[in-house]
Amino acid sequence: MVANLQRIEKLLEILTTSQKRYLRPEDLKNELRIGDTTLKTWEAHGLRKIELPTESRTKFYYDRQDISKFMEENKY
Repeated sequence: MVANLQRIEKLLEILTTSQKRYLRPEDLKNELRIGDTTLKTWEAHGLRKIELPTESRTKFYYDRQDISKFMEENKY
């Protein structure tokens, strides 16, 4: 339990010290050192991703504030 709380605190610190508000999936995975499976699980449990259409395709981003809120509410 203590280890989980320490992990949450460390992840939240990483999120709050970076400059960019919106993260691409790859950036999020690199910053928090998580894999595809974890990210998909978080999405299935309610982590919101933002779709931004471009000329050729849709790009997905995650809002740093949404990530922090999700992690606090779900104890990740």
